[in-house]
Amino acid sequence: MYLRALGTLTNVEIHYGKFLTRKAMRPLADKSGKMVEIRATEEKGSDVNLATYLLCDGFMNLYDTAVLLTGDSDFIESIKMVKNQLGKAVKVFSPSTHVSIELKNVASTYGVIRESAIRKCQFDTILRDSKGNFHKPKQW
Repeated sequence: MYLRALGTLTNVEIHYGKFLTRKAMRPLADKSGKMVEIRATEEKGSDVNLATYLLCDGFMNLYDTAVLLTGDSDFIESIKMVKNQLGKAVKVFSPSTHVSIELKNVASTYGVIRESAIRKCQFDTILRDSKGNFHKPKQW
């Protein structure tokens, strides 16, 4: 539903990663030492896609300042390249108060996303796309 809502924005492109699921053995949380088989799901590709577009769009001069909403230190090298090679600013805003010190240090500016800012960016209750009207879920 959220991706459908993002699709209603004319200046947003959606680039998909993918989820991989595999079986894995993990210890039980009760410290008994017993192992159980689980289905481990991990997301793949989104970080690489975002870092690639950060660099590519920067080289094509499609922005003056990049804004990343992340707390992931995987973006450190691409941020350094954008700043040092292209001379562009990269502002990083984290959704969590648990910050990567390295990420904080490499960003042009760094901050934590405030709840008040998130509230100002909410979608309308009723949205419309090529499939018709749809409603924003209450939990948003």
